Amino acid sequence: MRTLVPIHLLPGGRASRHHWHFFQAGGLRQVRLTRADDFSRLDELPQELWTVLSCPTQGVRFDARTLALLDSDQDGRIRARELLAGVAWTCRRLRDPAVLLEDAPRLRLDALADTPEGKGLASIARRVLADIGQADSEAITLEDVVRRDQWLAQTPFNGDGVVTPDSAPTPELRQLIVEVIGACGSVPDRCGQAGIRRAELDRFFAEARAFDEWVALSEREPERILPLGEATAAASAALAAVRVKIDDYFTRCALAAFDPRAA
Repeated sequence: MRTLVPIHLLPGGRASRHHWHFFQAGGLRQVRLTRADDFSRLDELPQELWTVLSCPTQGVRFDARTLALLDSDQDGRIRARELLAGVAWTCRRLRDPAVLLEDAPRLRLDALADTPEGKGLASIARRVLADIGQADSEAITLEDVVRRDQWLAQTPFNGDGVVTPDSAPTPELRQLIVEVIGACGSVPDRCGQAGIRRAELDRFFAEARAFDEWVALSEREPERILPLGEATAAASAALAAVRVKIDDYFTRCALAAFDPRAA
């Protein structure tokens, strides 16, 4: 059953000039979203009339990436205010929000609003289509975006901030990246390949400078770095060979001092 509820009967005490249409389902009256204004003025609908005010981001048959974007505070639930923010964001970028009611997998580019937000989104959409070889297309789909994301991940400079050895333009830079990975570890890029970020590069050069300063100090003041002279390296190697046993011995001594039963 479809019923038009006059504005003066709406609860919550919030004024609205918009007329909402409701339908009865299972003893519950629910709002029917069938017009463009229903979306653009959704924030005027008192939340007492919402069926639910939040939902989880897991276990919902919906695109997981879209749910993650709606969950602005990343608490695992999408609340009314976050849904309203997402609807408002979308309406500002569409000429007519009624396109949200179309059961179509494609969004025509001319449906985007002639505003800075809409023009910016249209520019991004055209770039996506050009990257996947569909520069002449006048509409875009979610599959197009996914394809472009997969294509972008395979490019050397894909915006993830991770540089892999294969993306180096010269053999010298490739070798440098390999050495940084060996010394400071790596992080996966968008394709899962090992690479480095600015953090690993800065750490590598900081440690290289510290090592260079240590070597220079050993040349200026050898007694501080090489207390045994030429025998220092051999003594250090001998200590390293038995370090584990020495540490184990003193650990056992500490345990015995704490509790004689551990002796």
